[in-house]
Amino acid sequence: MSAPAHRQEDAVARSFEAWNAEDPTARTKAVAAAWAEDGGHTDPPADVRGHEQIAALIAAARERFPGLVFRLAGAVEGHHRAFLVGAGERERRLGARGGGRM
Repeated sequence: MSAPAHRQEDAVARSFEAWNAEDPTARTKAVAAAWAEDGGHTDPPADVRGHEQIAALIAAARERFPGLVFRLAGAVEGHHRAFLVGAGERERRLGARGGGRM
């Protein structure tokens, strides 16, 4: 695996930790670890920036879909600091900004 591919997979794994965190405090820490301060998350229902908006999006999704669990279901595709990830039957576009963090 190439170094860029490995960094992409690490970044996606950190984001999944945030998406899978049930505890709000753990989720806040995981968001900060996964995304840069001005990082973002974009998918069909949302386009958010910054830790607070990302954490709020995740909290809303977890409230709407109790027991929601993200698992990597395919290869991570990266292009221009954005990643397209197969997560089960849904895909999530995860945007990154510098330092390998989203």
